[in-house]
Amino acid sequence: MKPVFVTLFLLITINASLAEDCKIDDSNAYFEDLVGEPYGDPGSGQYKVIFEKILTFSPDPPLEASLVFPFKGNCSGLIFHKVEVFGAIGPDSFPKGYNKDNLEKKYLTWQKKPLSFEKKHLILRSNLAILKTFKILNMMKKAPEGKHIWKFKFVVRYQETDGVTKVYKKIIDSHLIH
Repeated sequence: MKPVFVTLFLLITINASLAEDCKIDDSNAYFEDLVGEPYGDPGSGQYKVIFEKILTFSPDPPLEASLVFPFKGNCSGLIFHKVEVFGAIGPDSFPKGYNKDNLEKKYLTWQKKPLSFEKKHLILRSNLAILKTFKILNMMKKAPEGKHIWKFKFVVRYQETDGVTKVYKKIIDSHLIH
């Protein structure tokens, strides 16, 4: 069996009730208006926070993984309600002369039905909200032959005390090694 690169977008939605000074650590993030995103309409006052990190798996992606969300402040009142995970497959190598972004939009195949996790799968330890280990294979669709890439997109939805709903997004591109 040939090693393959698979693109998975894990869309994780978490509704949370936060203590007054509990916020996601967004020191390395930037905010954008949620236009065109699954959550929020233009002008709704909702935002996303984006973090990026590179992980390497060899020769295959792990069968299990844990997600860690960094928070700062007093997070004793943090409550998670629901987690949804969406998967997708897309190519990692493209013909010369083609725009990679356009090809990704054209060939990306989304998993329509999300996986959901009960809040019992989530724990809060110090200022880290941790989604307990889950089976990545449960989210995989059969990938076409050739070179692909694993891509994880984590989105956390929470509400601050001023009533503004914000979204935390973490994107991890994981390149496998032949």
